[in-house]
Amino acid sequence: MTRNKEQEKAFLEAYDTYADVIFRHSLMRLSDRDEAKDVTQETFLRYWKYVSTEGEAVRNVRAFLYHVANNLIIDHWRKKKAESLDDLLEAGFQVAEREEENTDFEVEAANVILLFKTFPDRERDTLVLRYVDDLSVKKIAELMGESENAVSVRIHRALKKLKEKLKG
Repeated sequence: MTRNKEQEKAFLEAYDTYADVIFRHSLMRLSDRDEAKDVTQETFLRYWKYVSTEGEAVRNVRAFLYHVANNLIIDHWRKKKAESLDDLLEAGFQVAEREEENTDFEVEAANVILLFKTFPDRERDTLVLRYVDDLSVKKIAELMGESENAVSVRIHRALKKLKEKLKG
């Protein structure tokens, strides 16, 4: 098999294995389906460029892809100017009243997401990897370059903090 065919095969295997995982991770971090698709596409484009120009295989493909995706997500948030709710209200933004569609579950889910976004990146990333991407503590530790104990402690503390904020 030629070198180009090997690279193409490795790329296709990585895409088949990790495209959905990277998309879900991006969607959770960005809360925008189109932006998550763009990040996923750019992540794999950069992976292909790396594999085809460097000429060597990536040892840990999953870690490489998460690293690229996280950097793209950080770039996205740096570029985007966040408007506060107060600014929107001052500008005349009206909140639509749709009580029939607002179930208790939707309100609670929205509260969890808002609280979740206030967490430091490291805690939020760890929880996303564990409960959205369904990775083991061992895999998360590999991706983050930390011990399994450090990851377990971070998950425990972040969940405890989330529960306390939801109660209060």
